[in-house]
Parts: sequence; C-alpha cells; structure tokens
Amino acid sequence: MLFFYIACLAIALAELVWLEMSDVRQSLTQFVAVLSVIITDVGYIYLSCSSSFREAILADKITRIAGCFLPMLFFFTVCEVCHVRLRKWVMFVLVSIQAILYGLIVIDLPSFRFFEVVGYYFNKTGGHLNWIYGPLHRVYMIMVLIYYIGILGIAIFSTRNKSVNNKDISQLVSYSFVVIIGLGIDRVLGMHTELMPIFYSIVLYGALSPIYNSNIYTVYENRKVISEQLEEVGFIAFDTKLNYMGSDNYMLQIFPELRELEVGKPIRRYSKYLQENIITQVREFRDKVMDPNVVNDNNEHFTFRLNGKYYDGKIQILKDYIHRIKGFTMVLKDETEHHEALSLSEKYNDTLTREVNEKTKQIRSIQARIILGMAQVVESRDLSTGGHVKRTSEVIKIFSQELLHADMGFDKRFLKFVERSAPMHDLGKIGVDDAILRWKGKYNDQQYAEMKKHAEIGAKMVRKILTGVEEEQFVRIAENIAHYHHEKVNGKGYPHGLVGNQIPIEARIMAIADVFDALVSKRCYKEEFSYDDAFEIIERDAGTHFDEDLVKVFMQCRTRLERYYDNEREHHL
Repeated sequence: MLFFYIACLAIALAELVWLEMSDVRQSLTQFVAVLSVIITDVGYIYLSCSSSFREAILADKITRIAGCFLPMLFFFTVCEVCHVRLRKWVMFVLVSIQAILYGLIVIDLPSFRFFEVVGYYFNKTGGHLNWIYGPLHRVYMIMVLIYYIGILGIAIFSTRNKSVNNKDISQLVSYSFVVIIGLGIDRVLGMHTELMPIFYSIVLYGALSPIYNSNIYTVYENRKVISEQLEEVGFIAFDTKLNYMGSDNYMLQIFPELRELEVGKPIRRYSKYLQENIITQVREFRDKVMDPNVVNDNNEHFTFRLNGKYYDGKIQILKDYIHRIKGFTMVLKDETEHHEALSLSEKYNDTLTREVNEKTKQIRSIQARIILGMAQVVESRDLSTGGHVKRTSEVIKIFSQELLHADMGFDKRFLKFVERSAPMHDLGKIGVDDAILRWKGKYNDQQYAEMKKHAEIGAKMVRKILTGVEEEQFVRIAENIAHYHHEKVNGKGYPHGLVGNQIPIEARIMAIADVFDALVSKRCYKEEFSYDDAFEIIERDAGTHFDEDLVKVFMQCRTRLERYYDNEREHHL
C-alpha cells in the first residue's frame, strides 16, 4: 500500500499547487482542507512504514486529521459557493467542536475511546492496525451525518437563488456523497481506511473546482479589468458557450431583465437592447477570438446609446491560470457627460481647425516667399546664375512628382520637404566674396576653392534659420541639400568627397536638378546646351556623378522639363 499512499500524497500536492495558482482570493478554508489531506496522506505513509505498535498508533492519529476536519471544511466551502454567510461565532464553535473531537481521539480517554480494541500486524504491504470502534466513533459518524444534512439543506435552499450556479451545487453535493460512500465501504468491507486517502483527494477536488469557477466569473475577482470602484461601472460575465455567469448591480440597473436570468444557464429571453448591445457584441467577439486562423486582440471597445445615455463598453477574455479561455467579461461605463461635451465642442473644434489650417497655409506661404527672397538676393550677387533658384525649384517639383510614382519607396511628405528645401540650396553663397561671385569667366583654383566653401556655410545658415521654427525632419533635409548637393557618387565631389549612399538621398536628387539647369541655361562663361546634349550628359554621368536609379526616373521627366524651359524662354523674350 505504500506506493498507493505516495500516489495519493502526490495528488494532494498537485491540488495544493492548483489551488495556489488558481485561487486569487487565497481562501483559508480551501488551503486548510488541502493541508489536512496532505498531512493525513503523510500519516498513511508513516503507518505503512511503521515497524512497531507505538509507531502505528501515532501514524493512525495523524491519519484521523482529514477525517475529522474535512467534513466541516467542505461544509464551509458549500456555504461560500452558495453565498451563505456564516457568522464568525458559528464558525468558531464548529471549529472548536472538531478540535475537541480530534483531541479526544488523540488522548484516547477510557470513557471516550475511538477504538475499543486495537491490534497491529505487519505483512509484505506494510504495517496495519485492526480495531473495533468505540463510542467516540459513533459521535464522529453523527457529526459527519449532520454536516452532510447541512450541505443538502443549503444546496436545496440555494437552488432558488438565481445568482448561484446550479452546476456547482450539484457537483458539491455529488462529491460530498463520495465521503458517505467511502465511509460505507470502509465499514461494510472492513477495509480499515486503506481506500480513504483517494476518497479524500476526490472530495478535495470537488471542493476546489467550484471555487476555481467562482474565481473566474465573479465581479470581485475581475475588479482589475473593470475599475478600482465597481459601483461606477456595469459588469457582466459569460462562459465560452455564452451561458450567463453573473453581473453587478450597476448592470442590473441598465438591463433589469438580467434579474430573471439563472447563473450557468443560456440567455433565452432578452430585450432588443440587450440583444444588440450585449449578446451580439459578445458573440461576435467570441467567434473572433476562438477562431485559430484569425489573429485578434484580447479586448474590444465599442460605444452605444441607450435611454438617452452613452455607454462605453469593453469586452475582455477571461483566462484561467494556464491561460485557457474560460469566458468573457463585458464592462460598461456611463460616459454621457463626456460624449455630450465632445458633441458640444465638435463644431468649435472644426471651426478652430479650419482657421488654424488657413493661418498655417498663410505662414507657410510667407515663409516660402521670405526664403525665396533671400535666395534671390544671394543670386543677384552672382552674375552667372540668374533665375537659377526659381528654375531648379521647378525642376525639383517636376522630378518629385515622378519620384512619387516610381517604385523607390519615397513618400509624399519627404518629397514635399525636398521641394520646400530646394530654394535654399545655394544660400551659403552669401558668405562668398563679391569679387568671386561677380567674376565673369571660369574660376582659377584659388577662386574655385573659395566658391566651394558655400556648401558648408549654407548648411550652417539653414540650420540656424529653421531650428525652432520648422520640424526637425525638414530642417535636416534642407541642411543636407545645402551641404551635399555638390557631392558625386564616385567620391570626387565636395565638400567631403562622400561616396554613393553616404550622400543623403535628398542631396542626390538636388544634384541632378542643379546640374541640369546649369547645362540648359546660359552662363557668362558658356552658352546653353541643347536638351539632347544635356540629357545625354546626365545619362552618361549616371553612376559617376549621379545616382543611377534617380537618373532613370529623371529621364522620364524630359517632356515636362522641355515644356517648362520653353515656356520660360518665351516669357523672357
């Protein structure tokens, strides 16, 4: 029997682990019940291993702990599940009676003997005791019968209570009957309690299972998912089959028909509002989260109006301690004041948004004109680049539109920033000596070295002008264009000789537009190139001066670019 007792102990320990993981209330009753069965199983193991009559008697006294206290603890559990609140003094009296009974069993007084005759023998299955029960055993049996009658009475009474799950009641009664069966088998067949440890474990499971279910569905245990103050929200719970598992008073005020529902039963009769706002919502959420082929969130929000009030709802999954879906909770909160305030402010917000957008457009327009004006002032000092700022800005605009539709990953916001930054690409020339800017002809090496400084000067100026006024992304793009638009992908550009993707993409875009305008425009040191020659040069320098992928897109702009430059020339004739 030793291995049988060890197996029973393992089962009891597993039930203790389950209790610790699942019982968020940390119920003292259930903990003591499990602990009593564990100690009792240890007593049975000690009895099986005993080698003397004294050891066997001591072990037997240990084995009587569960038999003495478990009926009372099971009775307390039934009261808890059936929402029957025992007064503390009643519980104290019952515990005291059981303690006295166990004390009499342990002391074994002549007048209150649990056993009249006790014998000990040892065989291949371990140590065993033989006995004939005494008068105290009859008291014990009466006590068990009283608790069983009490359990039946409370169970029958609670069937009228719709807030109690009848399935839990039936389970409790059934498992309590196991005790009676176990005692009957023990007495009739003379098994001498050898099977009682497994009966204790079965009864223990019968006590823990309803508590486990109660922990999942009760309002108290789900307070974390609704609010710190339960009276401010409505709460309702369902299992996975959409059986009604309970609600709070606030929800009963919103949907009075819930008072007629039975816990653990499906909702068969409901109003149109309950159907539309509760049942349908939970059913649709249930179908989504239970579908293994669909990835879903663990909660869902919705809003509805009922009787002139607005309610914000939230559906959440109820999971057990091993994360299995056991049901669903819906929480409703009255947000009427909030929604009314929103509706009153919507018109004002719309008007305010319109005015802000209009003012923003005006500010953008003024800012663009100021920047263009600054660029044109700088350009007026340079005799060789008249109209260059205006034309390159238009080239960038045409180029950006083509890039937006190309399969290169550009977004509209980025390209818009590039367009707005184009007029600032040569602002650094303001820091170059007039004698160099107004020089007619090609620069010598010294002059060219001075001219190249405009890139770094321009980057610093753009950063100072825009920081604190524009968002950082635009500032960075404008700074990069001013700083690096003379870099070449082969590393032979200036000011830093960057190679390939080291050059920011916005600067690579600007480089093509800048050179193209220089090619097709007349300068003091050269005549304008034909469109054929200009596009041929751009295409030829792809991969050395310019980004190859960008050049491919730029070549698609030829028709629009030629039309623009032709119109510009006609305008200036």
